[in-house]
Amino acid sequence: MTSLLAKIVSVLLIALGEFLAIYSEVIISHRVSQKLQTSIADYWYPLFVITLAGIPLILGYALGIKSFRSIWVVGAISISSIVFIEPIVSYAIFRELPSTGQLIGVALCSAGLVSFAIIP
Repeated sequence: MTSLLAKIVSVLLIALGEFLAIYSEVIISHRVSQKLQTSIADYWYPLFVITLAGIPLILGYALGIKSFRSIWVVGAISISSIVFIEPIVSYAIFRELPSTGQLIGVALCSAGLVSFAIIP
């Protein structure tokens, strides 16, 4: 696998794993917020999804460390995935728009992560 292809695949695996993990967290939050009482049956699907999320995350981290040769870059990719994916998943499930302060927080976090990737 070429170095560029390995980097792209590792980024995609990490993003997929983070998406699945965030999805399972948000879906159980939504279920709990909609019910007065929850049972163990409400947790099986999110538990299954978050378990599946570990597979692309582990593979993405392993391939990322091998291709980028830095845990810091792989960590920044993971955090960036969370910052960009979580608001999208949260809106898709809860249909709740963020406040101005929350938007500013996401923008500042995104700017910080971009600067981390650009400035060596």
